[in-house]
Amino acid sequence: MDADKGRIGQPNNKWFVLAQYSRHVRRGFTIIDGGEDNTVAALDTHGSKLVLITANYGDAHKMTYDLSAFASVGGGCVRWTTEFASGGDQYQERRDCAPSGSTLKVTLAKASITTFELPITTPRGAPVRGA
Repeated sequence: MDADKGRIGQPNNKWFVLAQYSRHVRRGFTIIDGGEDNTVAALDTHGSKLVLITANYGDAHKMTYDLSAFASVGGGCVRWTTEFASGGDQYQERRDCAPSGSTLKVTLAKASITTFELPITTPRGAPVRGA
């Protein structure tokens, strides 16, 4: 911390992990079944945006989200990743994910937390499934 220059220095990785939740799951969102233990899923108040937040505590691996619970899923997927290791991504935004039909297939980085935002239309009532 450098009070004379009005700076507090680099934030701890915990701040970036907190941002994964607090910036994307807002007041009024509905928490729904994420399909597996390490995923939180939420719908915005208008039912037009799906947020998926997945923590990966191990090696990089592929993940498939089943989005068949929604009438339609748009193609404008955005993701943010924070890697737990020092020197890794810290709340890095990317626009390199896209659902295909009723699934979203991604690779989760080693020891990371990733948030996905997808435009959706009217939930059909079934939970999101992660595998």
